Amino acid sequence: MKKHVLYTLFLAVFIAFELSIYCTEEKKIVAITCMYNNEQWVEKNLSMIISQKYHNFKIIIVDDASTDNTSSIIQTFIKSHGIEEKTTFIQNKLRKRKLANLYDVLYTVEDEEIVVIIDGDDWLAHPYVFSYINNLYNTDIFFTYGQYQNIPASESIAWGFNPMGYAKPVPEFIVNNQSYRKGPFYYMHLRTFKGWIFKLIQLKDLITDTVEGFVGDFFPASNDLAMYYPIVEMAHTKVHFVKDIVYMRNVSSRLVGFKVDRTIQVNAGQEIKRKKPYQWLEKPVYRHLDQVKKKDIDVIVATKNIKKYASYKKQLPKSTFLKMQDAAAKAHTFSNDYVLISFNENSFPSKTNIKDMIYQLERTYAKAVVTINKKNCKDSSALFSLACLKENKIYASKNKYLKTDQLSVNTCLIRTTDFKDLLKKNAKGSTIIDTLLDVHQEEVSVLYFS
Repeated sequence: MKKHVLYTLFLAVFIAFELSIYCTEEKKIVAITCMYNNEQWVEKNLSMIISQKYHNFKIIIVDDASTDNTSSIIQTFIKSHGIEEKTTFIQNKLRKRKLANLYDVLYTVEDEEIVVIIDGDDWLAHPYVFSYINNLYNTDIFFTYGQYQNIPASESIAWGFNPMGYAKPVPEFIVNNQSYRKGPFYYMHLRTFKGWIFKLIQLKDLITDTVEGFVGDFFPASNDLAMYYPIVEMAHTKVHFVKDIVYMRNVSSRLVGFKVDRTIQVNAGQEIKRKKPYQWLEKPVYRHLDQVKKKDIDVIVATKNIKKYASYKKQLPKSTFLKMQDAAAKAHTFSNDYVLISFNENSFPSKTNIKDMIYQLERTYAKAVVTINKKNCKDSSALFSLACLKENKIYASKNKYLKTDQLSVNTCLIRTTDFKDLLKKNAKGSTIIDTLLDVHQEEVSVLYFS
């Protein structure tokens, strides 16, 4: 009887959705699903995506270094269903966790594309979800979240949850006061947004300074809060709550949020709620990185030995090379955007790409981009996680460092305005490198090993 009632309810919702859908242009949708040891749920997750009665979508699947058969099942599914052209499959060699994966993947999404996030052990409720979402974006909205259903109901109840999710519209007093972080987290599955809005989140707000064992890395838990509080704050009055069930949350998965380390989850959530809110946006901000990619490089290069850098002028035709002391003395006259500080007596590091450093600086909203000589780092595994070292790139906050003298820095790219501020701080007697690496707690540097 109970199953019959649930089936009837589902059928009624299904028909209601089908009747509500009208013909409209299909906007590009990108379904992103991150998986880790989800072998039991892979086929259900992906089947509900490819069964959508919608044509204009693609899928990005990330396998986060699963230790079970998740990866092979994904690959078999893609091939057997002939969706190779529609699907991008990323297989990590080392586990990065969800937030780090999303950060990397979402920068491959076009600004105008609609992003749909589906956890690897959950699935969509029916084949008309994408059509429904597509229609929502005919209106002036930046972000949607919605109601979901916990399944199986018996396990949901056993854990103290109502089978129906707890998402609801944001109370009016919270919206009016723009005090989203002071209220409960309402922004549950299914979450959708345009690609541009995620790219406005500053990297520092995705990095933890307090969660033990993860300081200087992406938040290991409560990643939904880290992502969606900024998005909701920027969207503000252009947030839409989907009251109908479009998402099935699988509470039988052993990796569902409330079953992992609760202490880590709580500590991460508290830190995220303390972060500075974002300003709301009246209109979209499209392609804010395009100018960074296209602009001619105009960099002040501050170095100890100018002659050593003569061969590098091909990459920096418009740049000015100055000795370190001259750069410091003339900084107040600089009208360019960036300063590149070199601490290397030898020729410029061969793998250093200035355009890429500038792009990373603006993409992450970091304080600086630094290249490090890994060979000369003393006990580098104690400074940074093994995963960071192997990936050759890390994001670091103040508490990530043990001792600045353990870092052998080659170059540092910094905005000219920050360079001028740096010189003021340096007047206190610190060396430039110590000042650079003494990053304020709310700031982040992007570090590359050379």
